[in-house]
Amino acid sequence: MPAFFCGIFGHKCSTGEPVSNSGQLPPCNESTNSFLSTGPMTRHSKDLLPAFKALIANEEIIQTRLRLSEPVDLSSLKIYCLKDYGISGFPLMSKLSEELYEAQSGVVRDLECELGLPVENLELEEFYWSFNIWNQKMNAEPDIPSFTQLLNDAQQPPISPWMELLKWMCFKSTNYTLISIGE
Repeated sequence: MPAFFCGIFGHKCSTGEPVSNSGQLPPCNESTNSFLSTGPMTRHSKDLLPAFKALIANEEIIQTRLRLSEPVDLSSLKIYCLKDYGISGFPLMSKLSEELYEAQSGVVRDLECELGLPVENLELEEFYWSFNIWNQKMNAEPDIPSFTQLLNDAQQPPISPWMELLKWMCFKSTNYTLISIGE
């Protein structure tokens, strides 16, 4: 789940390195290690870098490959903006809240006006299939519990996907995204 759904900051690292996937939920095996990744989650954005460094076991990677202490030349960056996860009208995705749209617009405005950086909006039609690909890959692994099973392990009493779906369809409060209910 993206950290932002939980009101915290997170950094999704490249898969496999520099942070190991061992010990995460859902559990990782040889075939899922290629598309699952582990990274830091913090309450404040300023704590992401120290937490990320703490998760990396190899100091040489921090100093040589990642160069985390070097300043970044922002003018050399290409910045892309995805609205609605880069795909509009995907039926299984909950719409972003108005507050998130406003926050994203504010960041884009600051990047363009205050820093003079161009921001390009993207519409990535390929993302339309991303959940189905992830879900099929996860369900193909017999030793890995489904997302619903993981939710039920954490809940007492277990959630009822049908009841949560009914709540979602009636615009009643639910603690789950539509994708997690339908998984």
